[in-house]
Amino acid sequence: MLAAAGETKRNWLLNRCAVSRDTVKKVLRNDSLYDRIDLELKAVGGVNYYGLFQVNSAAEFFGLLALVLGLLVVLTAIAIVNGANLIAVVLAGLGLFILTYNRYAGKVKKYKARVVSDTELPLVLQTIANAVEVGIPFDNAIRYIVRTKKGIIRDIMAEAVAIADTGVPLEEALLSVADRALNRRFLNLVRIVGQAKKSNANVRDLLLEQIDEIDEEARNAARERMGKLNTKLFFPIFIGFFIPTIALVALPMLVSFMGLGIKF
Repeated sequence: MLAAAGETKRNWLLNRCAVSRDTVKKVLRNDSLYDRIDLELKAVGGVNYYGLFQVNSAAEFFGLLALVLGLLVVLTAIAIVNGANLIAVVLAGLGLFILTYNRYAGKVKKYKARVVSDTELPLVLQTIANAVEVGIPFDNAIRYIVRTKKGIIRDIMAEAVAIADTGVPLEEALLSVADRALNRRFLNLVRIVGQAKKSNANVRDLLLEQIDEIDEEARNAARERMGKLNTKLFFPIFIGFFIPTIALVALPMLVSFMGLGIKF
């Protein structure tokens, strides 16, 4: 109970510093950034900042950045008054900004990676493809997934099924929650089925094509990571192996040239 009260107080502070969409638009001159961050934060269930703040919306996220900026201004003023190292204070503030953003970006990145993992969207696409191949209706396949599977995609579908149970067509319900997947393949899934009902297209082939494209994207991402890893490893290897090796070869020659009479 005390913990809940403490969290309420911290959220109160964050809410007081919340920044509106119009303000972000005026400052950054970007219409989509606020909406994208708001969508991602709500999709991943918010981001907890080391037990200090729970950020669940773009308004709170930009409010947190405003708090960090305010803290930096105060520390800068204190540094100037006391003759402290101003550069160190600025670098510390910049590091805090980067940590704040990276904590949000890191959680979103993990969420997106999980959505396309083998037990999530590819498995759901395969299950639906197999179901429609044997004549099971799309709606029944979705409800089967909700009953038997676990994970992010299953939870999104469960929300859509709950909406459909109020009388909304399931396809419309899925479209209304599709953004939560943070992946266009999920939206493609709903569109494929909708188009297939009108044109009698081969749903199974279209769904399997989506799986192939997810696999191809994963392979490309893996190759890209390997390329970056090789670049990152070059300098440690160069410093830790090649420079000592060059020194071991060159040092005897240098000593010999200096005529010190040292034999190696």
